[in-house]
Amino acid sequence: MQHGISIFCTKDLIHFLYQHKVFIGSVKQSGRYDLEITPADRDDILNRYYRLQPAIKGAAILNEWSGLRPGRKGGIRLEMTTIRFPAPKFKKTSDEKIVKIVHNYGHGGHGLTLGWGCAETVADLIIGSGISSSNVNHE
Repeated sequence: MQHGISIFCTKDLIHFLYQHKVFIGSVKQSGRYDLEITPADRDDILNRYYRLQPAIKGAAILNEWSGLRPGRKGGIRLEMTTIRFPAPKFKKTSDEKIVKIVHNYGHGGHGLTLGWGCAETVADLIIGSGISSSNVNHE
């Protein structure tokens, strides 16, 4: 495959094909918050993938990484809120701003599949709010 990305999800195994490389992975381990890739993790992922694609056995592992997929009770939070800054109870100056905050978190292990639609919703929220690039704080 020269260009483009193909994404396949099978049970709890995700693999991407991109420019002659295969990206595989996914383990869900409740209560574990370190980023270490243990030999057991690696073997589990590889063995599940080899059952799907035996031809890949023996291919070189070019890189490894891990990340956390934080979830949230109650599901995803995807909304825009407006606050006054500084908050009235902390106000020490007459300088007051209205700040819009877009919340988009709590996807857990579903970020890959839900991220595309959530990003579109975030864009719609921003466009619909009247925010323009000239008044966005990029700090």
